[in-house]
Amino acid sequence: MSELEELKTNTNQYNPAIIRKNNTPSMLLFNGGLILIGATLMLFYIQFKEVFEVLNDSKKTQFYARLSNQYLLGYLSFCILLFIYLGILFFGPEIGPGKNFTEAELMLQVIAQKATVLTFMISNLHQVYGFHKLLRERNL
Repeated sequence: MSELEELKTNTNQYNPAIIRKNNTPSMLLFNGGLILIGATLMLFYIQFKEVFEVLNDSKKTQFYARLSNQYLLGYLSFCILLFIYLGILFFGPEIGPGKNFTEAELMLQVIAQKATVLTFMISNLHQVYGFHKLLRERNL
């Protein structure tokens, strides 16, 4: 996915045979961030149904645990950007050691990657804010 996840990284993108530089701090931060995101999402969805139990909603509501469509829009926009990013990765310019690419092609991939992650973070924050607002309105 990225050289950030590797223990050693290439210091020269045009010559992959060059001595690889220690990348341990970046690797720990990158992989730690991915683990933290995954763990947070797992905990969120494990606890998701309990919100409706605390609110004493009907069993049917607890079973379906549906939210407003505004939360769907956040995840839908994330999915759309994710598909665009995957299209750029698979069908766009090849970026990597030993490959010929321009700075504009590299920027395209980097900006697409960052936009996808940012959209994912915003949609999750929006959903968390909605739960916080719901619980505050019910004085819980």
